[in-house]
Amino acid sequence: MTVERHPCVKIINEKGIRRSRRIKYLGADLNGRLSLKVTINRKCRIAMDNLHKLKPIRKGLTLRASKTNAISLVISHLDYTNSLYSGLPNTEVSKSQRIQNITAKTITGAGKYHSSTEALKTLRWLPIHLRREFEVLILVFRSMQGLAPNYLCDLIKVTRPTRSGLRSGNIENILLVPFIKYRIFADRAFGVFGRKTWNNLRSATDYKLFMGKLKTYVFQRY
Repeated sequence: MTVERHPCVKIINEKGIRRSRRIKYLGADLNGRLSLKVTINRKCRIAMDNLHKLKPIRKGLTLRASKTNAISLVISHLDYTNSLYSGLPNTEVSKSQRIQNITAKTITGAGKYHSSTEALKTLRWLPIHLRREFEVLILVFRSMQGLAPNYLCDLIKVTRPTRSGLRSGNIENILLVPFIKYRIFADRAFGVFGRKTWNNLRSATDYKLFMGKLKTYVFQRY
């Protein structure tokens, strides 16, 4: 069988396989540049549609009920696969932040020109970029404890103690960050971004203690 050669067709075992510019995997749209713009735009559109449905009934709900509905209908879509957005330029995720700001103001009843930061603090919601770091740090911790899939556990390695580290006594759980040549994509990889973020935290091995330190860490940064 002869298959017509085309730039988008690759011959494997005498069968023509057409290259796809974009694939959808577990709800995330991936392309060759890993920009994730399609996924972000789609999730933001769904979140905004649900927010428009929530606005008319906000006055008939309590703050607690409104917050619960907002998390399930709006914030859940902004958080979905958010660990994949690590290292993306702020221009690509700014839309998600704007929607979160509008949601926070709607729930708290703040005015149009009210501070979005104050509205988020009232609800104890972290901004989008810190929510990403929060999820990544949990993945790193689970990988170090062997609670994550093997392909993630294999990406996490603890550095060996050095003489200066022994003197400082602060080398426990410090992760070895690999040398990378191409920073455009490599900096966004879990094995790099996760380790760098973890080293800023230097948490303990107990899960409850870790979660306490993690929440304190991200809220202090905010």
